[in-house]
Amino acid sequence: MQPNFYTIKEASDFLNVSEITIKRYISKNIIPSIKIGGARRIEKDSLAYLLTLSKKPKKEARDKITKDGLKNKIFNDDCIKIMSSIEDESIDLIFADPPYNLSKSNFKIKFTKSGGKDLYTNKGLWDIIDNYELFTKKWIDEAFRILKKNGAIWVAGTYHSIYTTGYLLEKTGFELLNEILWHKTDATPNLSCTRFVADHENFIWARKGKGNIFNYDLMKKDNDGKQMRSIWPKGKTFGGKKIHPTQKPEWLLERIIKSTTNSGDIVFDPFLGSGTTAVVAKRMNRFYSGCEIDNAFYKMSIDRIKNKT
Repeated sequence: MQPNFYTIKEASDFLNVSEITIKRYISKNIIPSIKIGGARRIEKDSLAYLLTLSKKPKKEARDKITKDGLKNKIFNDDCIKIMSSIEDESIDLIFADPPYNLSKSNFKIKFTKSGGKDLYTNKGLWDIIDNYELFTKKWIDEAFRILKKNGAIWVAGTYHSIYTTGYLLEKTGFELLNEILWHKTDATPNLSCTRFVADHENFIWARKGKGNIFNYDLMKKDNDGKQMRSIWPKGKTFGGKKIHPTQKPEWLLERIIKSTTNSGDIVFDPFLGSGTTAVVAKRMNRFYSGCEIDNAFYKMSIDRIKNKT
């Protein structure tokens, strides 16, 4: 075998993934390959960046974050790194709005609106599903550990991600309680005119153990004395300029927090974005905590908490 090339089997052993996965990477041009003597060969150097998907990084020594150390604290860091430092069973509720697995590697879609204006959607490496699954499994494992025994979790998603998320939640030990659909009554039209309009987002509500909070009477009161349904029709209504691409409206977080926490509980958001979860939690007399890896959005969230609460 040539010293600078791997066979498909050697590549699968090197990355600790299946041969089918390697073939899929080749078919999607995620890793380049050539034919030598009628067989497919892969350059060793091309596997360097994929190695990080199958090798677990060494954990840095880090002080444990106590329950009191979480209260009204936002971390400008990677959520998995921070969550791995939080003490067991410290949090009452997690609201997570992770990446939705929408992207395609080195891919750009062009739409043309009536009037001639072109819109582009740029994509990245989140299309590598093995990476997305590994990433999702890691943060869900940590979420399960840091939630109290009667704690609950809400996870947002679309059809690109929500089925992977639900499967991994159950596999980790969560019990799925409801799927909630936010029906966006002011949804953006489908610009390509090739699909139905995507006018809803999915939310999974799950619990770690028995005894979770559900403020049934408050939800019934907010719904004109009727049981609250699992489809929530309402516009985006951000109450100002939208700051983050996946920003959720405050009314949505208010309903989630009101229905599944009590005053004084800790609400943690591992993907805080522009800080909506923290803003609403503080206003509702809950302690907030969360992570935002992007420095610009981290600063925006700090400003929003100061100015809106």
